[in-house]
Amino acid sequence: MGVVEGVFEKLSEYFVINSALCVRVRHKNAACTACTDACPVEAVRITRAGGKVLVDWSLCTDCGKCVSACMNGVFTLRRADEARLNASIPEQINAAGSVKYSCARSKSSENTAKVSALAYINRRQIIKAASKGAERQEFIHGDCDTCPAGGCLDMLSEEIKAASKILELCGKEPSFLIRRPEEAPISKKKSRLAERLGGKQDVKLSRREFFGFIRKGAEKSMGKTLQYLGENDANRQKTVLEVKETAAPHREYLNSIETLGGDILIRNMQREGLLKRAEIDSEKCVKCGICARMCPFHIFEPVVEKIKGRDVTQVINVKSVGCTGCNLCTISCPYGAVSIR
Repeated sequence: MGVVEGVFEKLSEYFVINSALCVRVRHKNAACTACTDACPVEAVRITRAGGKVLVDWSLCTDCGKCVSACMNGVFTLRRADEARLNASIPEQINAAGSVKYSCARSKSSENTAKVSALAYINRRQIIKAASKGAERQEFIHGDCDTCPAGGCLDMLSEEIKAASKILELCGKEPSFLIRRPEEAPISKKKSRLAERLGGKQDVKLSRREFFGFIRKGAEKSMGKTLQYLGENDANRQKTVLEVKETAAPHREYLNSIETLGGDILIRNMQREGLLKRAEIDSEKCVKCGICARMCPFHIFEPVVEKIKGRDVTQVINVKSVGCTGCNLCTISCPYGAVSIR
């Protein structure tokens, strides 16, 4: 394959895949089908235990459903796309105390955080925006009947429902609206070009300044493009033992929850089944440590002592938070000592 063909192939990859987080890649007895069930065009395939999660990019519609469906965060936005989302949200919150998202087919002219499809916006993203101060969140969509993805609003509605419960548990009133662009309230007067380009209201750009701004923007865009071209290549090299828990989307989700309501909210969510928790039956556990080796989020911590020159596990502690409910630990434990609730 030539360089040009390789570049175009990378550009067709809509999101990043970290196979090391997939339960079916990590264990042969795992039977999760969340991503394959969610995909409307059967573009997602999981090869085998120890293998890879593959996407046929020629079939993929960039609907984002696999991103929301996977509890372990196997699928994530590319860095450049995530950076744009992360830049737009605080900007909107600072300006209006709210956040608007729009899909590509909506062709919305409003200031929104743009994604290719609204199924990319899951409860993690909604709670993240709320934790940063968004009092209201709107989701602007196009003509769903003609969209090849289809069904985004069904998935989005479920994510909004879960996010609403979380906000209610910490005493906040949920405020969400799914709408078409033409259903928008009366828009504010548009700012001048200089303001939209990032300057202050009283700034005027000369012809030279304007084209200088465009040139710098193009250079930054090219840099980001080159950066994410190799993202999936890097993740393809990871093995099941090379998962960085701190980089996982679930850790960021927990940080957002802690910001919103601290330990009390976490306990309330666990009580309501909105967050999972792993437990070990000490009478059944033989301290083999397989749960610690299999968990991609490192919630099991063996306490090891050296006895007669050998490392001996005395006990396995379980973190009170961090479990996604993927059940890798329960599948892996040969003694039935681990449970998820």
